[in-house]
Amino acid sequence: MIELRQDQAVAFNWYDPGGLVPASVTAQLIDRTGGVLASASVTLPTASTTVHGQHAAYFDVNSGTGITAGTHLAITSETVTYVREVLKLTANAHPRVYLRTDIPESLSSGDAVEGLDVAISFAAVSADFGDGYQIKIVATDAGGAKVTAYLGASVVRWSWQRCAAEDVADVLAAVYQDERSHVFCAAVAERVNAKIEHALDSTGRRPWLYSGASNLFSEVIQAGIRYVLADHGIAPTGDLVNLLREMRFAFDDSLRVIVAGLREYDDNNDGETHQDQARLISVMTTR
Repeated sequence: MIELRQDQAVAFNWYDPGGLVPASVTAQLIDRTGGVLASASVTLPTASTTVHGQHAAYFDVNSGTGITAGTHLAITSETVTYVREVLKLTANAHPRVYLRTDIPESLSSGDAVEGLDVAISFAAVSADFGDGYQIKIVATDAGGAKVTAYLGASVVRWSWQRCAAEDVADVLAAVYQDERSHVFCAAVAERVNAKIEHALDSTGRRPWLYSGASNLFSEVIQAGIRYVLADHGIAPTGDLVNLLREMRFAFDDSLRVIVAGLREYDDNNDGETHQDQARLISVMTTR
């Protein structure tokens, strides 16, 4: 879900999982009736090079321009195109590319390596708050092949407190005395945020209706990080199945506390949050 603010520009990256290398891209915000509300500014990927040499855990390219950790590449070998995320790029005689997921064959010198990530930016939008919007992306390659993608979007007042890669790195260091790449930490953070969003959506609430100044999600984020890390096999020693179960319960319990109250939640989307109030409880008795 892409969250668009009325008071600031919002930027994000998109790529075609099928490996289409974009020569032109348009992105539009579509309202609930199918009308176009805004068009985005778009920056195409700049990475375009070839493989210099293959090694066991990495491969060298003839140019590292436009290639950074976290970007996506289309690597074509023997007419087969592989879409992979870059784990890291190191400077050597020829730039050295490490991938997050290996390619199941050896690459050859001269194999094409093309960047896929498109930078999309919307200015502050003028539209009613709420969800139900879409971002329509149309990408065309140099040969005229076209891909159309639709992303869900919401126009929001506040940005809710999300899990960040730095939060994952802090837990890894403090709890497990471990260190992982920024790409790995960002992927874990993305899963944690998705779990929070999906869990709240199932209750009828939206995370962006909680005040942006609130730190209500702190405990949920911490529990979510441990839960996702355990799913990756990073957990205290013991029965991993039971550990996963306990961490799932801890995540659910932390989220239930937020759902049970109205603190700093704008239930009718009018810009005013509800503060905790003392509840009057009546108990029926017989004598």
